[in-house]
Amino acid sequence: MMLRRQKHHTAVAENGQIALEMLYNSEKEAEKMFDVVLMDLQMPVMDGLEATRRIRAHEQSHGSGHQIVIGVSANSDNE
Repeated sequence: MMLRRQKHHTAVAENGQIALEMLYNSEKEAEKMFDVVLMDLQMPVMDGLEATRRIRAHEQSHGSGHQIVIGVSANSDNE
């Protein structure tokens, strides 16, 4: 909501698997590339850590550019 108020375009994925699909689909359409990904560490289906690992593996295997990923969490435990 804060990003939208500042006129940034945003997209929301309900889980890590959907986030990957959104990223991979955006690679096919240059005008929909994401500048940054705010990745929640705890999500259903696939957590943010695994999704980020897969993003990095995809980058290496396809020789694609480096996607900026910022991990976020509302959790306050040490992990």
